[in-house]
Amino acid sequence: MQDKRYNIFISYRREDGAQYARIIQLLLENEGYSVFLDYEELKDGKFESKIENAIIESQVFILILSRKYFSRCWKRNDWVRKEISIAIKNRKKIIPVVPDNIDVKIPFFLDKELSSFILEEQFSHIDFGEKLYKDVRSMIKGRIDKNVIKDIDAILPQMPYDNILSVILDKKTHPVNFVDINSDGCVNLPFTALVIGFKEIGLEYFKFLYEFGTFINHDREKTPFRCYAIDENIDQISGYLNLDMPAITNEELTLIKTQIGSEKYIKTISTIINDLNYIVITLDDVNMAMYHAIQICKLCLKYRKRSSKRSSRLGIFVRSNRMSYQVLSEFNTKSEDAIEIYPFILDKQDAKYKQEILEKAKEFHCIYNCIYENSELSANDLWEKHFNNSNISKLMERRNISQYDAIYDINRRIAHNISNVLHMHTKMVLMGFYSNTRDNRLKEYNEYATNRNPMTTEYICDKDDKQLLLNIAIVEHERWIASQKLMGYTYNTENDYVKKYHKDMCAWNELDEKTKSYDCDVVDTTIKMVYKEIKNIFDK
Repeated sequence: MQDKRYNIFISYRREDGAQYARIIQLLLENEGYSVFLDYEELKDGKFESKIENAIIESQVFILILSRKYFSRCWKRNDWVRKEISIAIKNRKKIIPVVPDNIDVKIPFFLDKELSSFILEEQFSHIDFGEKLYKDVRSMIKGRIDKNVIKDIDAILPQMPYDNILSVILDKKTHPVNFVDINSDGCVNLPFTALVIGFKEIGLEYFKFLYEFGTFINHDREKTPFRCYAIDENIDQISGYLNLDMPAITNEELTLIKTQIGSEKYIKTISTIINDLNYIVITLDDVNMAMYHAIQICKLCLKYRKRSSKRSSRLGIFVRSNRMSYQVLSEFNTKSEDAIEIYPFILDKQDAKYKQEILEKAKEFHCIYNCIYENSELSANDLWEKHFNNSNISKLMERRNISQYDAIYDINRRIAHNISNVLHMHTKMVLMGFYSNTRDNRLKEYNEYATNRNPMTTEYICDKDDKQLLLNIAIVEHERWIASQKLMGYTYNTENDYVKKYHKDMCAWNELDEKTKSYDCDVVDTTIKMVYKEIKNIFDK
C-alpha cells in the first residue's frame, strides 16, 4: 500500500505539548492540509522510519514550544532532538509555535547548529483562548501558505469503518439484532454495550455501535444509548476523545481505566451485565480475548437475570484468529437468555469488499436521485457526474466556499451514500422485513415509496403503515446526527465546516417539512433498492 503523503509535520513533547499539537493538527486539517502527528499515525510500531520519512516528505516542520519541549534534548538519542536535526538536514521550513505566551528559552546544551537555526526562525505566538482561530489563520496566511503546495485535487471515496468493514458486512454483527422491536419499528429499551480493549479497533467499533445502535422509542425520541469502554491505558486518549467528539456525553460513553481481568474489571462487568445487549472484545492478544469471552459467559450465568427491562438477547463479539475462531464457534451457554459468542477475524485484504460496497453506493445514489430528476445515465455515469473533480470549482463558485470546503462536502456526500448502504439492513429489520412479519408486503411498500410526493412526508397508505415509514425516517435522522457527532460536529443555528457546526442536529419535530423529506427519501431508496434486488433474484 502506498504511504500517505503529508504537507506538515508537527513536533511536540508529550508531557505538556500534546493538547496544543492536536488542536493545531485539527485546525490545519480543516484548512485542507495533510498533517503528520505521531499519536495519529504510528499505530503499527514502525516508529523511526515513519518519523523520518514523514519529515522528509513534509514541506513545513512545526515545533510546539511548550515548557518541556527541550527538556531532554541534551540526550543525543532524544527523538525531539532527532526530529529537529532531520528537519534541518533536509532544509525544511521550520515554524516554531509558542502557545499561550510561554517564555521560551533555548537551552545552552543544544548544538550550536540547532539552537542558532531555531533562533533565526520567527516565532508564531498562538493564544489558545479566544484568539485561537485568528492566530492560526494568521500563521497559515502569513507563513504556511507560502511554503506548502496543497495536493487536494483528488476526490477519494471515504470508506466509513475502514478497519472493521469486513466485520460490519456480516449482518449478524449489527445492533438491531440484539434489541426488542415493536410493530411500529420502535425500540423502547436502552441499548447498552461494552467494549473491552479501547485502542484503534475498539474505538472504531464504538463508533459503529453509536451510529448503528441508534433507535427511537414510542415517544419518537432517541432511545438511550450507553457504552462502557474498558482499557488500562484509556487515559492516554480520553482527552483527545473529548476534543474530537465534543457532543458525545459521558453518559453515552463511559471510560473505565483498569487492567483487563482485575478486581475492578470483574466488579464493573458484574454490575452492568444485566443491562447489556452487546459486548465486543478487541484485544490484540486473541487467545486472551477468547479466555475473557468464556469468563464473561460464566459471569452471565451467575449474574444475568431475566428482566422485562432489557432485551433478552446478548451478543458477545470476540476478535479471533482461525484457531480461536473454531473454538469459540463451538462454545454455547446454557442460560435463560439467548447469549451467543460470535468470533470475528479482521480481514485486511478487503479491497473486494470495499469495491462491492462502493458499487452499491453508486446504485443507491442513482435511485435516490431519480426521486428528483429523470436521468438516463447509468449509476456509474451519474456518480461520475456528481462527484468528479470538475465539481470542486463549480461548488466553490456556487456556494462561495474554499477549495477544501468543496472537497470536504463532496467527500461527505460520498461517505453518506456508503453509510446509507451499510444501514439498509437495520432499516429493513426495524420495518419487520427479514423476519416474515412483512416480507410478503415488500411490493406494497415499494409502491408507497414510489408514490410519495417529493419534498413532503405525505405517504399514500393507511395510518399504521404511514407511521411506520415516518418512524424509520426519524431513525434515519437520528442516525445521521450520530454520524455527525462522531465527526466532531455540534448543533448551531448556522452551518460552519471549520468550527463543525450544523443546524439540522436537532429533534425531528424541529425540522421543516423539506428537511424531513430528505430522511424519507433515504428510507424510500432503501425499500426500492431491496425490492429491486429481490425482484432480480426471482426474475432469474
